Amino acid sequence: MKNAYLKIDIYFYLYLFLITFFSIVSQYLFKQIEKNRENKNVDLSKFTNINNFYLGIGLLMYTLLGYSIYKLLPYGSLIVLNIIWHLVYFIVLFIMGYLIYNEKYNVQKIIALILGFISLSIFMIYGID
Repeated sequence: MKNAYLKIDIYFYLYLFLITFFSIVSQYLFKQIEKNRENKNVDLSKFTNINNFYLGIGLLMYTLLGYSIYKLLPYGSLIVLNIIWHLVYFIVLFIMGYLIYNEKYNVQKIIALILGFISLSIFMIYGID
């Protein structure tokens, strides 16, 4: 018996974008907290409020991430949706690293990126159910 999944529509892409966005923002904020803690030249009491703010926003982002995953589940099987999400996340981080942080990639990493695009294309062309 075939599962009755929703057809891919604009909401599928919206939830996929939101999952990626919430995950990246929350991890960035948590990383900023650690950078503030590790900085020996800074008075930590000055960063307590900003760290608490970052923590609160980061936790809110993870809550919204969970809700977005919940809303994405009717579109396909759990494993396929997670693979798609992680491929999109990987590709976005790869591009951000190159454009924003001027990271350099070797041939193996570029091949991995190409394979990620191919995998994502196969899922999107042949369905995610």
